[in-house]
Amino acid sequence: MPGLPRTLVYVLAMGYSMVENYTAHRLWTFSDHIVTKGSVWRYASVVALAAIINAVIFWFGHNIIQIYDLIVVIIAGLAVPFITYAGHRWYTFKR
Repeated sequence: MPGLPRTLVYVLAMGYSMVENYTAHRLWTFSDHIVTKGSVWRYASVVALAAIINAVIFWFGHNIIQIYDLIVVIIAGLAVPFITYAGHRWYTFKR
């Protein structure tokens, strides 16, 4: 998007990504074709918790244990998807 500030483009991209991911998880991953009351807020809370866990893993691994940052990113990248899947499975799209 030429001419727009990069921060605005980033925020728009993140917003689009969240809507697309929610829809894909609801329809495909968890086959939940009915939007239940509160599922959007539950989705946002699981995503926010995952972002916090990711940041804590990175901070702890890189600043406290002093592991090379790429290794910490790989560790977080392997751990956080399991946490988000479990959160969405048993909290966001519960029946």
